[in-house]
Amino acid sequence: MGGTDFRCTMSAKTAEDAFNEAVQIDRQNCRLGVEEDGGEYEDADAVYSGSLAAKSDFRMVSPLPGESVRDCINRCLDDEDHWASKWGPAGCVDGGADPKRPGYRLFHFFGWAPC
Repeated sequence: MGGTDFRCTMSAKTAEDAFNEAVQIDRQNCRLGVEEDGGEYEDADAVYSGSLAAKSDFRMVSPLPGESVRDCINRCLDDEDHWASKWGPAGCVDGGADPKRPGYRLFHFFGWAPC
């Protein structure tokens, strides 16, 4: 099996709430997959989804001074010493207040996952 990178943004009050909701949504999406010939199958394996569904935890990462969220994520994904493992935790960057939902924040998850 190989690995692929993923990125996911969720709006929630805490990073833990955002992570749990994002994983739940990804796992629900994995329950119904599509075969190469176009046929559908149920109970796809979330562990090999290539998404956040394969993760059981995350760790927070802060952008460097003057660095955007996008640049922070790209820097981390390029850092083979810390983020190259498809079996390790997801990364999470707090993107600040969600302008569409008062009291909520935008959390950006990223990493490598098996596929």
